[in-house]
Amino acid sequence: MHEKIFSKGCANEACHSGEKGIANLTFTDLQGSYDSLVDGVPANGAAAGAGLVRVKPGDAAASFLYMKLTEHGPALTEKSYGAAMPLSGIEPPGEKSLAAIKAWIDAGAPMDGDDFAADLAEHHHEANYVECEATAAEDMQKCFKPTPTDGEYLRIYTPPLEIPPGREIMLCSEINLAIDEPLLIDRAAGQQMNGGHHIAVFTTLAPTGEFAPLDCDDVDMSRLRFVMGAGGAGGLDTALPEGVGVRVLPGQRLLVQSHYINTTDKPTIVMDAVDLALTTEEESPTLADSFAVIDSEFEIPAKTRGFERVKECRLEQDYDIHMLLGHTHERGVMFRFDLLRGDAEPELLYYATDGKLLRSNPEIKLYREPLQFKAGDRLRMTCRWDNDDATAVGWPEEMCVTFMYYSPGEGFLTCDTADETPVTIGGGDDKCREPGDEGNEKGVGKLCSVAGGECVGNGTATLCLENFDAFSNYCTLINCQSDADCGAGAYCAVDPAGSACVPNDC
Repeated sequence: MHEKIFSKGCANEACHSGEKGIANLTFTDLQGSYDSLVDGVPANGAAAGAGLVRVKPGDAAASFLYMKLTEHGPALTEKSYGAAMPLSGIEPPGEKSLAAIKAWIDAGAPMDGDDFAADLAEHHHEANYVECEATAAEDMQKCFKPTPTDGEYLRIYTPPLEIPPGREIMLCSEINLAIDEPLLIDRAAGQQMNGGHHIAVFTTLAPTGEFAPLDCDDVDMSRLRFVMGAGGAGGLDTALPEGVGVRVLPGQRLLVQSHYINTTDKPTIVMDAVDLALTTEEESPTLADSFAVIDSEFEIPAKTRGFERVKECRLEQDYDIHMLLGHTHERGVMFRFDLLRGDAEPELLYYATDGKLLRSNPEIKLYREPLQFKAGDRLRMTCRWDNDDATAVGWPEEMCVTFMYYSPGEGFLTCDTADETPVTIGGGDDKCREPGDEGNEKGVGKLCSVAGGECVGNGTATLCLENFDAFSNYCTLINCQSDADCGAGAYCAVDPAGSACVPNDC
């Protein structure tokens, strides 16, 4: 089984190879394959929550591996089980191979199985991917299915994306779309080309005005706010509960994160399309806003395994929660989020063990009936990492964040390391800058607003700090190294969460 099927294509460098492949699943060697599969807990949160194991000896029908090989597209998506396997570029097992896999599992999944004649099937990817031979942007856009007609939609496209051979990569594309009036969104759906895994849509708090795709490793994710997942072969289209909408404000820009896996030995040119369903305040009277529990003041020592941090946040008012997801980066080996209410046992709300998936494609929990937090409740977030690097690692290279949509939406709520209770970002009358303040030669100190977009193209000061502090309504440069980076009349302020340029009179 290992030699004829799993090691042939699944152990591709871009997928399940090495000591720790995608989803903590490796097919590099026989023992590694067996240990990863038999009685292994899936990295997929929905599958693990349903009590599935990758291979359940004696029961192929209850084995997650067999489901991923035999169920396709909508059947897996409906259950939040991710993409059908294998992904594009690898021929899937044929009828004889699938029958042999089933017989092996039903026979108890022995280490030494019987010999069999392996075969391959035609690709099952047509339902998952948009086929397109074009490479020019306008021609590639014509390959996608039309925008849905069951409502009002905003269709956005990424630029053409070049996926290197044998690579798994996430590319981030700031979308060249001016948002002149508020957008209220309640659903998102995406289409990807061959090798696509998932799409996620963000707003960027510090738009650059540069629209060429970047490796997401080179993008400061702390400047982004998650909007919605938008499908793809391994992701989910997001539909908020009925009557709930999220808002994108004028001056903000959308950013699309495209996750692709190229299992071939040649570069491929692809593109993503996303349809954002627009709603109205009458149709979606419940305005949801962002709530992030964050631990940003940590340092994971070099060559350390099992390093753990715990962050608690006490609530001072009631909130309805409509969506929740966890986030670490690839060093994460455990993420846990609990609700603590009085003397009751903690209620587990989110649990994951694969940092790579938490970074690229976390499970999104949607609550059709809102999860109710009460004043006095405590939220406990626990993150654990393995750092095999020779240097210590901290924020934002690694992260520990719980992201939620809450209502009634009253601004962006954060509860960071030093915060005992949530803090609302934006709003308030006490401000540093006044109309007419244009900033210095580097753009630091220019008047800005959460929604205004005044910092786009503003020298090196492209982030409006009011997104993080209601008083600081000016453009700034974050991650400054010295006062010289900030220009005249400003200095580089440093705290455990990072650094930013601050006007002297603020």
